[in-house]
Parts: sequence; structure tokens; C-alpha cells
Amino acid sequence: MGDAIALAMASRFGIGAYFHFAVEDREVDTVYMGMYPRRVFETDRLFDEELVRNQDDELNYRLRKSGGSISSPAHALALSESSDLKTLWRQFFQYGMWKIRVLQKHPRQMSPRQFVPPLFVLVVISTVLAVPWLRPARWLLLAALGAYATALLAAAGTVARQHGWRHLPRVLVGLCHRCI
Repeated sequence: MGDAIALAMASRFGIGAYFHFAVEDREVDTVYMGMYPRRVFETDRLFDEELVRNQDDELNYRLRKSGGSISSPAHALALSESSDLKTLWRQFFQYGMWKIRVLQKHPRQMSPRQFVPPLFVLVVISTVLAVPWLRPARWLLLAALGAYATALLAAAGTVARQHGWRHLPRVLVGLCHRCI
């Protein structure tokens, strides 16, 4: 399962950050485990110790806001991912919860792609609650779930085509973390 989760997270659908699938050097919003010149930390630019998660993302935002830039190398960075679904779910739940705190501190830090998962969850919950009273809510719910299932199958199919079809069922499960 750990291998399937790693494959899922290395896809564009698994994690949208460019550094996971970089093919050319380019400026990015953030990069995992960045390397910084010493002068960055000789000023007041340190990790925000209040944050339990997303410290790197928040630091990279402050660096860019002050005129710096973050670059991703021309090769994808392999991350050691969770080995089971419970750990993966907990990890991404914490990322989401701490992203709220980063958003409170820096409202302009968020990119549109970061609003897609919570917007999807909001649509699903809202339509589920509206189904008993509004007949069109059923169609909206089916459309939202159908669009998600289509994107999930396409992403899992892409990963399976590249790494072996035997991974398809587990990659599907690993990618499902995006719906939380």
C-alpha cells in the first residue's frame, strides 16, 4: 500500500505542487525541503513556530512577498509517503487544518488550486443536505461525484499506465484522500 500511496502522491492529481513532477527549472510558490542561502535566516525569516504543519509553505510565501523567489529543480522530488491510509488521512487532515491558520495570517497566500478540495466537500455536503427538499440537488450531487470519479479514474489510469496496471486498485484508494 505504501508504494501505491507514493505513486498516487507523485501524480498531479495526488498533490498539485510542481516539485512532485518537475520536468524543467521554474519559479514556484513553494517547494518541499527547500534549500536557502544562509542570509535568509540571518534576518527575521525563520519558520513560524506557531504552525505545526505548513511551515515551509508559509516561509516560502513570506520570502516571495519580500521579493525573493522559490525555484523548483528540473527533476521530481521523491517523498517518503505514508505507508497506510489511516496515516495518510491524518497527515492530510492536519495539512488542511493548519492551512486555515496560514490563511488567517496571510489571506493572499492561497492559490486557486488550494480551494478546490474544500469547495468540492462543501458542494457534496450541501447537496446531500438539500436532497430531501430540492430535487435538482440530486442531479448536482450526482454531477459532482461523477466529475470527481472521472478525474480520479483518469489520474489513477495515468499512474497505472506509467508504473504498471497492478497498482491501479491501490492507487485509486490512495488518491481518494483528495476527497477529504
